[in-house]
Amino acid sequence: MLARQVTGAGLLTKAPQLLARLLRIIAFMNQAANILQSLRKLAQFDTELRKLSRDTQRYQEILDKIESQRAPLPTSILVHYDRRTARGKLAIAPVRRGVCGACHLSIPSGRLADLRCKPGELNVCDHCGAFIYLTEDESAVRSKTTSDHTAVKKPVEAKRTSAKRSQAKKGQIAACDSGSP
Repeated sequence: MLARQVTGAGLLTKAPQLLARLLRIIAFMNQAANILQSLRKLAQFDTELRKLSRDTQRYQEILDKIESQRAPLPTSILVHYDRRTARGKLAIAPVRRGVCGACHLSIPSGRLADLRCKPGELNVCDHCGAFIYLTEDESAVRSKTTSDHTAVKKPVEAKRTSAKRSQAKKGQIAACDSGSP
């Protein structure tokens, strides 16, 4: 049955559907990778917007930029972001030296490992709920773990068994006896 699908017109008729599905998956993956970058830009524009008065042209430009950044983001992420900013808290914070930039509590080592392995993935602080990301200098420097250390081979001496010990003692006794006058 698989051979019939692989050969013949069946595969050719499904090729456009498979290609469209593959393109949707690739677009979704690209969107997921860009979510963190969009959130960082959104937070930056929000801080710039707070500094400006409402009746300026620059204020309207930044509002337009904010709307363009918000458009591709999923609503669940935007709701979380808006809820934190409405409370006056940081919605997205950098992690420096293993400490969250929003609550200033240390991030568990497992979460730090996840951040280092998958820097483009969206993570949330376990303590305060802010979206967290590693700064560029933090992501470049890996903390030393036991797997990072190079193994140094030590010369291994053979363990002596009781038979070898008794032979060694006899050899020492014989050497002492032959050396005496």
